[in-house]
Amino acid sequence: MRYQRRAYSPLVIYAFAFVICLVLLMGDITGILRFLRLPLESAVFPPRVFIYGIKKQIDNNIKIIFTPNLEAKLIEADVKERVIDVLESKIQILETENQNLRSQLETPLPVSWDYIPAQVLGLDHYLIVDKGEVDKVMPGMTVLYKDMFVGKVKTVNSRTSQVEIPTDSELKIQAKTNKNIKGLLTGAFGNQILLTRILQKESVNNFDIVLTSGEEGEIPPNLIIGKVKEVLSTADGVYKEAVVDPILDYSQLRYVFILSSF
Repeated sequence: MRYQRRAYSPLVIYAFAFVICLVLLMGDITGILRFLRLPLESAVFPPRVFIYGIKKQIDNNIKIIFTPNLEAKLIEADVKERVIDVLESKIQILETENQNLRSQLETPLPVSWDYIPAQVLGLDHYLIVDKGEVDKVMPGMTVLYKDMFVGKVKTVNSRTSQVEIPTDSELKIQAKTNKNIKGLLTGAFGNQILLTRILQKESVNNFDIVLTSGEEGEIPPNLIIGKVKEVLSTADGVYKEAVVDPILDYSQLRYVFILSSF
């Protein structure tokens, strides 16, 4: 005898499904089915996260495809950020220049002197500064920092200049001590400074201050160069020399002032 499956009418099936849904709804509202909810949510959570990630990536790709000029907008934002960085850097440089200029103007020097502020770009044989012909810098101009002698402009390019400093053997200027003992100042080997052509009878001692004498006319007088470190003399010589310790560390200079008129 063959078994025959009993057929249920659609109305019975719908009624049974409705009763099941009603039971589940009432169980969820009353909290009876809460013990089954957590395991089921744990089981479906990883697939939900995976599906959400894929959906987000697809949405981003669609946004890139259908958003007009998105790449141009990203480039524009990057350019704006770079411009802001450059402007902030320039503001910082201007603030530093103003601070140095105020410090220079507060130095007890003649108020009639005119200065060209310059930034130091480097130091090799010469001190390199960022001012040149376009800034009306000319060879022979005096370079100073506050009331201290830095050097003389040697060569001038369009936007930069080279400055001879006192340790350079090519630089020779008239100088004196604070006791008005005169001599010729020049650089020597080993980054030294010598005050030469001092008469043997003149009294020069360690720690005497050495200044510009201004006898050349191109360099103003009484700019500080350094102080005497050692006196060198021979019994039968006409002249003696003094080793001068510079007042400035030229390698540490960041800003200087070119004297355009005095």
